[in-house]
Amino acid sequence: MSGDNDLDGVQKYHTISTPRIGGLAIYLSFVIIVMGSRLFKEHDSYDVGILFSSFIVFFIGFLEDVTKRISPMIRMIGFVFGVFIAIYITYSMPIINYTGFVAFDALLLQHKSIGMILSLFCVVGLTNAYNV
Repeated sequence: MSGDNDLDGVQKYHTISTPRIGGLAIYLSFVIIVMGSRLFKEHDSYDVGILFSSFIVFFIGFLEDVTKRISPMIRMIGFVFGVFIAIYITYSMPIINYTGFVAFDALLLQHKSIGMILSLFCVVGLTNAYNV
Protein backbone atom coordinates (compact mmCIF):
# COMPACT_ATOMS: atom_id res chain seq x y z
CA MET A 1 0.00 0.00 0.00
CA SER A 2 2.81 2.42 0.76
CA GLY A 3 5.43 1.10 -1.62
CA ASP A 4 7.19 3.76 -3.63
CA ASN A 5 7.37 2.49 -7.20
CA ASP A 6 8.59 5.79 -8.68
CA LEU A 7 12.30 5.06 -8.90
CA ASP A 8 13.19 7.84 -11.35
CA GLY A 9 12.35 10.96 -9.30
CA VAL A 10 14.88 13.65 -8.48
CA GLN A 11 15.45 12.54 -4.88
CA LYS A 12 15.02 8.80 -5.44
CA TYR A 13 17.87 6.61 -4.21
CA HIS A 14 16.21 3.19 -4.01
CA THR A 15 16.50 0.71 -6.85
CA ILE A 16 13.48 -1.39 -5.81
CA SER A 17 10.02 -0.51 -4.49
CA THR A 18 10.46 0.66 -0.88
CA PRO A 19 7.81 1.10 1.85
CA ARG A 20 7.33 4.74 2.78
CA ILE A 21 5.68 4.40 6.18
CA GLY A 22 8.75 4.01 8.40
CA GLY A 23 7.57 7.03 10.38
CA LEU A 24 4.70 4.93 11.71
CA ALA A 25 7.09 2.61 13.57
CA ILE A 26 9.08 5.58 14.88
CA TYR A 27 6.01 7.44 16.14
CA LEU A 28 4.40 4.35 17.68
CA SER A 29 7.68 3.60 19.47
CA PHE A 30 7.71 7.16 20.78
CA VAL A 31 4.12 6.82 22.04
CA ILE A 32 4.95 3.54 23.79
CA ILE A 33 8.04 5.04 25.45
CA VAL A 34 6.18 8.15 26.64
CA MET A 35 3.22 6.20 27.94
CA GLY A 36 5.48 3.60 29.56
CA SER A 37 7.58 6.28 31.23
CA ARG A 38 4.43 7.79 32.72
CA LEU A 39 3.96 4.55 34.66
CA PHE A 40 7.32 4.91 36.41
CA LYS A 41 7.65 8.63 37.09
CA GLU A 42 5.63 11.64 38.08
CA HIS A 43 3.34 12.88 35.36
CA ASP A 44 4.96 15.55 33.26
CA SER A 45 3.07 17.78 30.84
CA TYR A 46 6.10 18.09 28.55
CA ASP A 47 5.89 14.56 27.25
CA VAL A 48 2.19 14.86 26.41
CA GLY A 49 2.84 18.23 24.78
CA ILE A 50 5.55 16.78 22.59
CA LEU A 51 3.32 13.81 21.75
CA PHE A 52 0.51 16.14 20.68
CA SER A 53 2.62 18.57 18.67
CA SER A 54 4.65 15.81 17.00
CA PHE A 55 1.42 13.98 16.09
CA ILE A 56 0.59 16.82 13.70
CA VAL A 57 3.95 16.38 11.96
CA PHE A 58 3.60 12.59 11.96
CA PHE A 59 0.03 12.65 10.62
CA ILE A 60 0.81 14.99 7.72
CA GLY A 61 3.91 12.95 6.82
CA PHE A 62 1.97 9.70 7.10
CA LEU A 63 -0.80 11.05 4.84
CA GLU A 64 1.79 12.04 2.28
CA ASP A 65 3.46 8.62 2.50
CA VAL A 66 0.17 6.81 1.91
CA THR A 67 -1.49 9.13 -0.63
CA LYS A 68 1.58 10.78 -2.20
CA ARG A 69 -0.66 13.84 -2.70
CA ILE A 70 0.30 16.26 0.09
CA SER A 71 2.28 19.13 -1.37
CA PRO A 72 5.61 20.17 0.16
CA MET A 73 4.06 23.54 1.11
CA ILE A 74 1.23 21.88 3.07
CA ARG A 75 3.73 19.60 4.81
CA MET A 76 5.91 22.59 5.71
CA ILE A 77 2.93 24.51 7.08
CA GLY A 78 1.99 21.46 9.18
CA PHE A 79 5.54 21.17 10.52
CA VAL A 80 5.63 24.86 11.43
CA PHE A 81 2.21 24.55 13.09
CA GLY A 82 3.41 21.54 15.13
CA VAL A 83 6.50 23.42 16.33
CA PHE A 84 4.39 26.49 17.10
CA ILE A 85 2.10 24.34 19.27
CA ALA A 86 5.11 22.82 21.05
CA ILE A 87 6.52 26.26 21.85
CA TYR A 88 3.48 28.43 22.57
CA ILE A 89 0.60 26.13 23.53
CA THR A 90 2.03 23.06 25.29
CA TYR A 91 5.31 24.76 26.36
CA SER A 92 7.07 21.48 25.65
CA MET A 93 9.87 23.03 23.60
CA PRO A 94 11.89 26.15 24.43
CA ILE A 95 12.72 28.92 22.01
CA ILE A 96 16.40 29.00 21.08
CA ASN A 97 18.01 31.90 22.93
CA TYR A 98 21.59 30.70 23.30
CA THR A 99 23.98 29.89 20.48
CA GLY A 100 27.38 30.61 22.03
CA PHE A 101 27.87 33.77 19.96
CA VAL A 102 27.66 36.63 22.46
CA ALA A 103 26.39 39.33 20.09
CA PHE A 104 23.82 37.03 18.50
CA ASP A 105 22.68 35.76 21.90
CA ALA A 106 22.09 39.36 23.02
CA LEU A 107 19.97 39.89 19.90
CA LEU A 108 18.00 36.71 20.63
CA LEU A 109 17.30 37.85 24.19
CA GLN A 110 16.10 41.27 22.99
CA HIS A 111 13.95 39.95 20.12
CA LYS A 112 12.12 36.72 20.94
CA SER A 113 10.73 36.59 17.40
CA ILE A 114 14.23 35.95 16.02
CA GLY A 115 14.62 33.03 18.43
CA MET A 116 11.24 31.72 17.34
CA ILE A 117 12.21 31.87 13.67
CA LEU A 118 15.54 30.20 14.44
CA SER A 119 13.76 27.48 16.42
CA LEU A 120 11.30 26.86 13.57
CA PHE A 121 14.11 26.76 11.03
CA CYS A 122 16.16 24.30 13.09
CA VAL A 123 13.36 21.89 13.95
CA VAL A 124 11.68 21.92 10.53
CA GLY A 125 15.05 21.81 8.77
CA LEU A 126 16.29 18.89 10.86
CA THR A 127 13.03 16.98 10.40
CA ASN A 128 13.20 17.36 6.63
CA ALA A 129 16.93 16.63 6.50
CA TYR A 130 16.36 13.26 8.20
CA ASN A 131 13.44 12.51 5.90
CA VAL A 132 15.42 13.13 2.71
